[in-house]
Amino acid sequence: MGSAELLPLPYWQVNVPPSERTDECPVFLRDLKPTALINHPLSNPISQPQPLTPNPKSKSTKTTKKSRSPPLPQTEDILILSTPDSQYQRLTWPQVQSITASNALAAFQRVPSDLRRYLAYSHALRQTHGSVMNFVVRERLGWALPVVAEGGGGGVAPFEREGDVKILWNDWPYGVDERIVHL
Repeated sequence: MGSAELLPLPYWQVNVPPSERTDECPVFLRDLKPTALINHPLSNPISQPQPLTPNPKSKSTKTTKKSRSPPLPQTEDILILSTPDSQYQRLTWPQVQSITASNALAAFQRVPSDLRRYLAYSHALRQTHGSVMNFVVRERLGWALPVVAEGGGGGVAPFEREGDVKILWNDWPYGVDERIVHL
C-alpha cells in the first residue's frame, strides 16, 4: 500500500476545503504588501507550517514531507494565511492587556481563515466603495464625508454631542479569546 509524496499547500489554499481550492492565487490575495514582522513578545508566534497534500506527479510509495520555499516576498499576511486554524493560538486577556498597554497594536492578528475572509470582503468593498473607510463612514456609521463633528462650534467641544460618537461591534475582530468583545 503506497502513498503519494506530500507537499505543503500554497498559502491561498490553507484552511480552504479541497473542493474550493484554486490553482491560481485569488485576486484579493495577490500583491499583499510587505510589512514588518511583529516582534512583540506576547504576539502569536508566526510559524511556517507545512500542511501535507498529495503530489499526484510523484511515484513514491513512501509518505514524505518535502519542503518548498515560500513565495517571495514573504509578508505577515502570507505567514498568517499559511497557518492552519488548528495551529493558531488566540491571545489571552493578559496578553491583550499587555499589547494594549504597550501600544503594540500591530501585534493583533486575525485567525487565519478570518483574515482570508476579511481580505476578500475588504477587496470587494474597495471595488464598490473606493475604500474600506468610505464604506465604514457612510454605511456603518451613517455619516457624510467629509466627517465634521457637530460639536466644536458655539461653545460645544467636539464629542460633547451624541451624534459625534458612535460605538459599533467590530465586524472583523482579532484572534483574541472569544469572551473578549472588540468594539
